[in-house]
Amino acid sequence: MRTWKLLAIAALLYGCAHAAQYRPTPADREWESTLQAAQQLAANARYAAADSVLDEFAQRQPGTAGAREATFWRGVFALEPANSAASMHAARTAFDSYLADSGTLTHRAEARALGRAATVIDSLFQARATDRGKSVHLVVAVHSVGDVHPHRRSGAVVNK
Repeated sequence: MRTWKLLAIAALLYGCAHAAQYRPTPADREWESTLQAAQQLAANARYAAADSVLDEFAQRQPGTAGAREATFWRGVFALEPANSAASMHAARTAFDSYLADSGTLTHRAEARALGRAATVIDSLFQARATDRGKSVHLVVAVHSVGDVHPHRRSGAVVNK
């Protein structure tokens, strides 16, 4: 009798554990294949096609986790220096949009860091465009980059 009760409890626990398993939705499965396709296109330097694949997915599946992540990945691909169709402004806009979403964000920390990096790079490009021949002194505040030495500031001089 005791063995029977133990088997019944084990079967019940096993059934409960399997009932709680995550089952991907059709949108989740489509997102996985979309991201894979976009990453492959980007790896082959087909950035405009990768961006289109991500944008089309977000249009078909608005409000899904995949649509949020598509925005993040569009920002990542916009940072690629070989991507002639993208800009730092486009990357910053994508990361800002991603971070403004109220849903669960898989890449929140990465989007913050990449967005700040895009802002710094964009400001250097703008400074270079307006001030040819002079040096640009860049001082980055500790709180904006998470310097491990909070009493110091890091500075860099960029010669043009």
